[in-house]
Amino acid sequence: MNSNRWNLPVPVRDGQDIVFEIRSVRHAAEFLILHWPDSDRGSWKHLAAQIACLDVLESEREPEHARRAFVEAAKAAGILAEG
Repeated sequence: MNSNRWNLPVPVRDGQDIVFEIRSVRHAAEFLILHWPDSDRGSWKHLAAQIACLDVLESEREPEHARRAFVEAAKAAGILAEG
């Protein structure tokens, strides 16, 4: 599981303005399912990030692949917390 950790966490805000520091593929997958804003749930980037996480968890891709997809989805959803 440690091999799926990211070197740099991705800070994102949930619907109640709580900042989460996403540090691994597993944590990203959980956030995508449990905390993703309803207004963006099911968007192309949201689904692409879920697929990227699954690909990594199934050892088909490198963790950075999921991180890039998660960051793009968070930007599109307007929940990426800067700094």
